[in-house]
Parts: sequence; C-alpha cells; structure tokens
Amino acid sequence: MNRLTKNDVKEMGMLDLSHNQVFVKDREAWYRDFDMEITARDLAQAMFARNGIECPSDNEEFDEYMLELLQDGYETIDGMIALYYNALWAFADVREILKEYEDLEEQGLLIKLPVGMGDTIVNQFHEEWQVQKIDIYKDGNIVFRCGHEGTEDYSAYHLSYYKKDWWRKEEAEKALEGK
Repeated sequence: MNRLTKNDVKEMGMLDLSHNQVFVKDREAWYRDFDMEITARDLAQAMFARNGIECPSDNEEFDEYMLELLQDGYETIDGMIALYYNALWAFADVREILKEYEDLEEQGLLIKLPVGMGDTIVNQFHEEWQVQKIDIYKDGNIVFRCGHEGTEDYSAYHLSYYKKDWWRKEEAEKALEGK
C-alpha cells in the first residue's frame, strides 16, 4: 500500500496535501497548506475576526463556545466556522491513527490476519466454523476461537495450524470447483 500520510509539504502534490492538510502537533490540531502552518484554533479565531465576530481567546472557553455553536446548527457564519473547526480536529485525529498504522506497516510490525471476526472457515473435512474471537498474545501467538454459528462452544486453532488445514469458505468453494 502506498503511504498516504506525509510530513514534508515540499514533497507533496495537491492530492498528498489534501490527505495531510490537518495533523496533530503538540497535542493540538494544525492546518497547513503550501504557504502556512497554523493551529486549527488560531485559524478558526482568524476566520471569526475576518467576519467581525467576537469569540473567546481562552482555549478552554473557545472550545466550549465551539460546542455551543455546533448545537445551534451551521446556518450562520459562526456555525459554519464551528463546523469547520470540528471537522479539522476530527480529521487530524483520524490522520494520526492512519499514520500510526502506516508506521507499523513500514516497520514490519503490523499483523495482517488471514481471517477476521465472523468469517466462515472450512477445514480439510469440509466442516464449517465461524471465527468468533481472535486472541493475540504478547509472545506473538495468534489463536482463532471458532464455533458453529449461534453457539457458545469454542474450539481454538493456532494460526500456524490454520495456514495448513483451514481456508476461508470462499477459497474452499473455489478449490472444490477446480478454479
């Protein structure tokens, strides 16, 4: 997968910038473009000032003011600025989660499981089991807890065993059809 999160604006094109225009620095949401970098709070306060709207300068009071404005809707200019401010810090949080995921993947630390919760797997005897729980242990051991749909009865299968003798239902059906 190509990395979406980047930090150096000089190396970004427009698409890269759109994925990275907001980010977290010093536990605050920031906005950037090719010419500037500013906290989301300072940007929103500047938007209020440009529109002749007074707003609190204290960070805590400002955040409370933004919440109040969001409750009143976005039909007014101050409501739109509050909505924009809310979207900036929310997008910054999401970007940071993606960045952590991409950092793990880059370092080879990301575990990509062959099945997920709720997947149906089939063993060599054509028995179907549903993955109901996945346990990942500190020692790197991965165990799938499988049962028949609607039961509380689990059987545990280690990932190494799964790779040899179990298939996703779709893969098993293709193999049986000779595809």
